[in-house]
Amino acid sequence: MRPRRLRRMLALMGFGAVLAGTGIGWGLGAARADTMDDVFTRVIDQRGITHGSRADLIAAGHAVCDYQDQGHTAVQTALWVQSNSGLTPYDSGFFVGAAEAAFCAWNAPASARGVTVSAHMGAVLR
Repeated sequence: MRPRRLRRMLALMGFGAVLAGTGIGWGLGAARADTMDDVFTRVIDQRGITHGSRADLIAAGHAVCDYQDQGHTAVQTALWVQSNSGLTPYDSGFFVGAAEAAFCAWNAPASARGVTVSAHMGAVLR
């Protein structure tokens, strides 16, 4: 991969992760009882990313975590998501960031980890 494209992909990944992480942290007060599955589904739906069933969407989110737990980087994961879903590079990065924030905060960039805690407490994207 050319350095310029790699930098662009890294920037998109970081932006997607920050959007997903901080977006979840902005939240609505009435949604305190939402599970992380609900939060993840809502964030993906509000971004306009089309998907099959809710169960398949959640399984794909957990698959992101499983893939990263095997030692893959966020960029490798976004490329994997893109090649298996047909999502744009930006939406792939957003999807990875949202999955990290909802299901595997230990894989999220350090800058997004603090807001993941507020997401876990039930806040959702407005």
